[in-house]
Amino acid sequence: MLHSATTILRSMTDTIVNQEINWIDSDEQLDKCCLAWSEQSLLALDTEFVRETTYYPIAGLIQVNDGVQTYLIDPLKIDDWYPLIELFEDEQITIAMHSCSEDLEVLQMEVGTVPKNILDTQIAIAFLGAPSSLGYAKLVERELGHVIPKAETRSNWLQRPLSKPQIQYAALDVEYLYTLAENLQSQLKEKGRLDWVREEGRRIYRHFKQLQDVNNSFKRIKSAWKLSPQKLAVLVALSKWRENYAQQKDIPRNRVIKERSLFELALHCPKHVSKLRDIDGMPERIIRSQGDTIIELVKRACELDEESLPSALPAPLAKADQEQYRALKSAIHSYADELDIAPEFVLKKKDIEALFRLQQTDSWTEIDAYFEGWRKNSIADRVQVLLKEL
Repeated sequence: MLHSATTILRSMTDTIVNQEINWIDSDEQLDKCCLAWSEQSLLALDTEFVRETTYYPIAGLIQVNDGVQTYLIDPLKIDDWYPLIELFEDEQITIAMHSCSEDLEVLQMEVGTVPKNILDTQIAIAFLGAPSSLGYAKLVERELGHVIPKAETRSNWLQRPLSKPQIQYAALDVEYLYTLAENLQSQLKEKGRLDWVREEGRRIYRHFKQLQDVNNSFKRIKSAWKLSPQKLAVLVALSKWRENYAQQKDIPRNRVIKERSLFELALHCPKHVSKLRDIDGMPERIIRSQGDTIIELVKRACELDEESLPSALPAPLAKADQEQYRALKSAIHSYADELDIAPEFVLKKKDIEALFRLQQTDSWTEIDAYFEGWRKNSIADRVQVLLKEL
């Protein structure tokens, strides 16, 4: 460790921060830390990043707390992430984060992987009856009685040296996160729900990996259900191209082409570059540099034979079905209240709708297969009774 740096950092924050802070800015230091952390069963982790004009988040800091000390890892100085990758692959180590979707993006981009065993404290508190949208600062205040300053959330995490408030903010986040995770784990264990939350952590991991697949990028377009299979094929092709182009150029996807313009392209299937200017919101720079590519993608998708086309997406539920669907959702939410779990973690809205549609086609085998893990053991029978009563 850099003891001189640690002493300086500690003196900056000793009025609020209770634990020693270590600044990690070499591969050798990271390797030693990971070796020590591999003996732990729980670590708290957070990231700070900048993401204003880029597709990928730019990591400014990775914070780790082991219950005794805080470690601020400077990603601008680390070349070899392999020790941390090994740590993330170890499913015996629980990595606590809060509302971790953006952190996972940062870690995937910077480190090359994400933790396999995640305890998301936002999900954990939802399984103890609190709202699932509870923010980190509010959760810490509620559970630990501490108020965390949030003024540095949008500051420049790429500057060096970091300011005193930035260091304080970064250290406090993981110091309290570790204690919070310990407390929530104890409460969950007492209620017999710790394994449920760990299972949700594995679902987060799988879901994140699925989202990395550019073939799923068309699902971002909310109006896609309006398209025929032929035009949906165009949307699939253009969405995949946009995602790859945004990644290649490292710019936000909507700075390539906005979603409404992608939909219009698929709807109208222009045959000439000049027709791209008739699409609302199409950037001129993209027409000039990528117009031929876009027209070629449209052409190829329009020439696909019927067997190669994607299935049309389901339309929103008809008005005649809305009343039954709302009754089903209300009954499931009532059951969530009985379980004292935030409703969206019993079944999300999209899951309830999917089950409703399966019930309409008497697809009971698929309904049974829909449930796994704690949901299969705890709610599957009751939900199936509700579906059969519709």
